[in-house]
Amino acid sequence: MGILKLLNLFIQFKCMNNYSAKLISISLLIAGVLIVSGMYIKGDFNLDDENSAYASNDSRVGQTKAIPSTTKPNVASCGGSAGGGCGGCGGGQKKVANANTIPVVASVNKDTTDQQDVQIIKATYTNDKYIDPSVFKVKAGVKVRFEIDVKDEGSGCGYAITIPGLYDEVVPLEAGALINMEFTPTTPGSYDITCGMEMINYGSIIVE
Repeated sequence: MGILKLLNLFIQFKCMNNYSAKLISISLLIAGVLIVSGMYIKGDFNLDDENSAYASNDSRVGQTKAIPSTTKPNVASCGGSAGGGCGGCGGGQKKVANANTIPVVASVNKDTTDQQDVQIIKATYTNDKYIDPSVFKVKAGVKVRFEIDVKDEGSGCGYAITIPGLYDEVVPLEAGALINMEFTPTTPGSYDITCGMEMINYGSIIVE
């Protein structure tokens, strides 16, 4: 509407011969330009096209509309890996190591300290295979000694090893160490061998 008025004033100006009338028209033309410019700067003037962000009566002039993010938030993880490691640890997902299908049956020896029977199971820990072998079978009521030859350093939530329900102490996996876990199982069942946070399943011990 303001542009049409300006054009009308300009046409009238072209047709005028009187100097005073021309001067008045020039003043009105300049005033009209300033008014329209001020409306545009304040946001009250709106070109009604598809690129207009707000209507002339929108109270949010000068504000920027927030664009919803399509990026999913990062899922918390346990921060590290034990050879392939702890990735998959976050979000409550338990990472399961490759297990041998046939359980290794414990060998029975005499304990050198008290000459009582002790069941021996042995494994090697590496970052790529975790513990190998990883599934064992023992008998309830007889002491078990689980020996682990640690070849690689554990890291992240896989920095340590434990056996919930059989051996609850958390033992760090330190390269070059020989871990000896001794316990006497009393209740038959299958017990997971896990990392210290119980998020990586290294294997299992079947108690009969």
